[in-house]
Amino acid sequence: MRRAQFTEVVLAHKDRIYTQAYYLLGNRPDAEDVTQEVLLRAWQNFEQIRRPTLGAWLMRVTHNVCIDTLRRQKIRRAVAENRKLEEEAERLPAGGAENDPQRGAEQRELLEHLQEAIRRLPARLRSIIVMRELMDMRYEEISMALDIPLNSVKVYIHRGRRLLRAALGEMTEELEG
Repeated sequence: MRRAQFTEVVLAHKDRIYTQAYYLLGNRPDAEDVTQEVLLRAWQNFEQIRRPTLGAWLMRVTHNVCIDTLRRQKIRRAVAENRKLEEEAERLPAGGAENDPQRGAEQRELLEHLQEAIRRLPARLRSIIVMRELMDMRYEEISMALDIPLNSVKVYIHRGRRLLRAALGEMTEELEG
């Protein structure tokens, strides 16, 4: 029974764990390692984890394992420079981009600027913005996952969005100018 329940947890949460790790660490191998580490910890603690808070517990553990990984590697920047733009471009909504090379190029360029703007965010803001905007987590989930007050989450999201808007504005001006 435990194995079947755990399999359901893995299927339901592995992509969220991987996404969080990928955006914090910036590369696939590290994100895959973190995903395995988090799932191993979930297996080891499965009986103690309350099911209603399981998602938040997994996100908190993912965040902590990522921070530990960054510390061990002594990496100051949480996202590597060598992202594969093609993988992210596949996530863009369809709308004729594949039939319109100009539009596809514009979407890829916009995505590239957005990724760069996210990379520039301070680590705490970047983590929260990724959870909210890319993983579509609710404020309460983020609060539980990072063990910070709900009002702090709201403030960090506001600051992160403001910094993203400013960074995207600067990048756009550089391109146009």
